Amino acid sequence: MSDFCYNVLALIPVETDFRVANVVETFIADGQPASLATSPAGSCVGFRVVYTDNWGIVAWFEDDVDIVTENQEIMGVFGNPPNVAADATVECDRRLSIWSDDDSDMMNAHLFEEYIGFLKEKLGLYIFDSVQGIWR
Repeated sequence: MSDFCYNVLALIPVETDFRVANVVETFIADGQPASLATSPAGSCVGFRVVYTDNWGIVAWFEDDVDIVTENQEIMGVFGNPPNVAADATVECDRRLSIWSDDDSDMMNAHLFEEYIGFLKEKLGLYIFDSVQGIWR
């Protein structure tokens, strides 16, 4: 197997004062090696956390005008995240598109799980696994 990566979407609640730089600081305060990231074309901003052997995960911040519609389509098919009221997610207009580096041997699955758990627990984000079609 080659070029296997993990990816999820993380919906950002409307009431959250979300800033990419603050998320980087939160990761660093937790002892995780995070840094700001910019796409090669400079059109996307996000952050990257690097773990062992330069393997890491990048989260790209999205606030496109179509985000609300796309998120509503996801919830129309898969419902809301467990234990989350519909009105808490229906207007989410920002999200992170999260991608790991290649993990062909799946040796870093636990790191990805810790990463999305951190986003969920520390930042209150709603994690949708589009590959499996489930809320995490």
